[in-house]
Amino acid sequence: GLFCLLNMSNAVLWVTFAPITDISSDYFDGASTTSINMLALIFQIVYAPGTLVGVMATKKYGLRDTLIFGGVLNTIGALIRYIATLCRAQVGPWGAYSLMMIGQFFGALAQPIYVNLPATMAADWFAVDERDIATTIAALFNPLGAAIGQVLPPMLVTQSEDDDNGYVHGMSTLMLSETILCLVPLLLAILWFKSKPPTPPSRSAMMKDSLLEEEVEHQHH
Repeated sequence: GLFCLLNMSNAVLWVTFAPITDISSDYFDGASTTSINMLALIFQIVYAPGTLVGVMATKKYGLRDTLIFGGVLNTIGALIRYIATLCRAQVGPWGAYSLMMIGQFFGALAQPIYVNLPATMAADWFAVDERDIATTIAALFNPLGAAIGQVLPPMLVTQSEDDDNGYVHGMSTLMLSETILCLVPLLLAILWFKSKPPTPPSRSAMMKDSLLEEEVEHQHH
């Protein structure tokens, strides 16, 4: 459940601006559609290096620490985006856009961790006959997060017709809501997520634990 919530929160960040492209364009002082789309496309651009980071982290630090690392990246990204809306008046629309892109970059780095970890999580936590369904459920929360990311922005961000460009309301509220959506699962994971169950769920998991114990003992000697 904790893994699914973290996976979902990352997908919410990915599609944030897709359903409000025109409003976002006005918010960033007439930014082109291409510029707004780049806030989502950065997730595809960073996917390959993000996958490399995720694989290295999983090998070196294990499931729990890698998952929390992804959650920290996610939450930092969401927080930077919120700060961008708070200081828009000081840094200007394009300064705010640049900060928003930096925030999206952090979220993009976290995405491969969540997309690539369901099978590892299922192997460490579930018996052989349960792994397929565990992997499927964990993976399904990414498109579920994308669906929430399509519904939430139009509910919170509106545009009035006070002037020629229209005045945008609610962008800070949206960014704050999505920051909380990222922060809560991260805190829960820090408190309760463990790399593996107290009893190995399968023979392969038990053998893996034995090999790791032998390796640690050998290094100690």
